[in-house]
Amino acid sequence: MLSVTDARAAAIAAEYPLNAYASPDVAFSALVGDANFACTALQMDAWLSRRASTFAYEFNDDAAPWRYAPIDPPVATHLSELPYIFDLPDAPIQVPLNLDQEALAASMRTSWANFAASGDPSSAALTWASFDVAHVVSLVPPQPQGETDFASRHHCSFWAAR
Repeated sequence: MLSVTDARAAAIAAEYPLNAYASPDVAFSALVGDANFACTALQMDAWLSRRASTFAYEFNDDAAPWRYAPIDPPVATHLSELPYIFDLPDAPIQVPLNLDQEALAASMRTSWANFAASGDPSSAALTWASFDVAHVVSLVPPQPQGETDFASRHHCSFWAAR
């Protein structure tokens, strides 16, 4: 089990003050997501981009339909993007995508196919910049967008300073 000192717990509480979130659950979800997924993925992208063209994305549809279990509070989590890319006919919960989500899904499928074919997910509708810390694509309905504040929104300098 990981042990956290009182000083580190206080630093985490100061970095993620409860009054900045809708509920303690949302605050906890944000810090776990940042520490274990977002910032570690950003570090992996940075390492990989030194050797190969790298394209990073963040799935940002907090209203993504559940396929396996309800999530409360509703937030985009690991694997939330799968119904946008694949048919999941055996999933126990079948909620259709809305029109904006369908548009995002079509864009994502095009990007994935382009990446498989050419190594670049860009399309006529969306240019994906090669990764650097300032270039991550936000997969948000109805159309993906570039974002430049990924590291700061996810408190990555805080987590890097462990």
